[in-house]
Amino acid sequence: MAKTYSMDLRTRVMNNIHNGRSERKTAAKFRISRQWIQQLKRQEKQTGSFEARPLKGVAGAKRKLKPFQEQLKKCVAVFFIYRLIVLILIR
Repeated sequence: MAKTYSMDLRTRVMNNIHNGRSERKTAAKFRISRQWIQQLKRQEKQTGSFEARPLKGVAGAKRKLKPFQEQLKKCVAVFFIYRLIVLILIR
């Protein structure tokens, strides 16, 4: 999953851009991509802020494996029992 950049980095990057430094030089200075700078500028233009947006799909995501949860628990339990038996037989 993607990590969000800190607000400190976002502020330093945007200060460089607002002070006339090019995207290419700013990206090289902070070791970030130009695409990220462009996204940050676009976000500031659209929302008036360059704060990190909430990650999509984390909080409200439906669990895809929920219907199979009990079956998966049984499979994991069988696997560990099998591994235990193998380890006992090896000794």
